[in-house]
Amino acid sequence: HPIIHRDIKPANILLTDKLRAK
Repeated sequence: HPIIHRDIKPANILLTDKLRAK
C-alpha cells in the first residue's frame, strides 16, 4: 500500500516491511 507508506514515517515502513516479510 504505497499511499499508506507515504503517510507513515520511513522507519515505520521498514518495521512494517519486516512484519510483512514474516
